Amino acid sequence: MVRFVREAVANTVRHAGASRVEVVVRRRDGDLSVRVTDDGTGFDPVTVLSARREGHLGTTLLRQVAEDSGGSLHLRTAPGAGTTWELSLPAEADRW
Repeated sequence: MVRFVREAVANTVRHAGASRVEVVVRRRDGDLSVRVTDDGTGFDPVTVLSARREGHLGTTLLRQVAEDSGGSLHLRTAPGAGTTWELSLPAEADRW
């Protein structure tokens, strides 16, 4: 979970031009979730997630953290609309 937060916030700083980033951690119904939201520029998720650009591993790392922990990853973004990444994990996962 720490890797996820660190990478999501680093992506915000590097790419989003955001003035605000918010990190929220919740435990609910046997799951643990962490949400990282910014008010930055947002992006076209289809273009960014389908591209394999050299030196740009941020989104790949976020997906890998979710897969490695047995969790799920959700993304909400659009150009001009900011970005929200949410990672949900089973609360008993010993990898977070």
